[in-house]
Amino acid sequence: MTETPTPPRITRKHLTRLREIYRSSGWPCRDTLEVDLIVGGLVQSERDDQGRETLHLTPAGLQALADAHATNRANRSAHDELVMQVAQRMQREGRIAWTQLALRAQVEGAWTQAIPDVFSIRHTTVEAYLEPVVHEIKVSRADLLGDLKRPEKRAAYLAMASQVYYVLGANAK
Repeated sequence: MTETPTPPRITRKHLTRLREIYRSSGWPCRDTLEVDLIVGGLVQSERDDQGRETLHLTPAGLQALADAHATNRANRSAHDELVMQVAQRMQREGRIAWTQLALRAQVEGAWTQAIPDVFSIRHTTVEAYLEPVVHEIKVSRADLLGDLKRPEKRAAYLAMASQVYYVLGANAK
């Protein structure tokens, strides 16, 4: 008697591949991600009358993609709400605040672009008193851990601001 293999745990990389297959003509890459998706019942392989193989999402694959999209939308909404709360708080404290402002910073001799969630300065005309501050908003543990693995992003924020804060959502899942 053969045992049915346990479906693999679906990761962010699997969901990204699902989205790529859904958006494309379904040409296979033939890698372990696709093996996991096929074994997990999220993707099926089909051959046309000329023998060309393509991949297509199963109903379970479409549902997994829809669920991931709903989660992303909910996280995005919580993120956007927290960004606005922080920006308003900075304004109430007399600071000038921007959200999603693209700025350039010099890190290790090279210029890089960074987009902090909230960037604020003191309301003053004296350059020495500007006190630029970056607030980076995180509503999920995965988002925070992903950001902490990117020291170049943190270095860019530190190059453009005198202080950098990570703001964690209290109701984050």
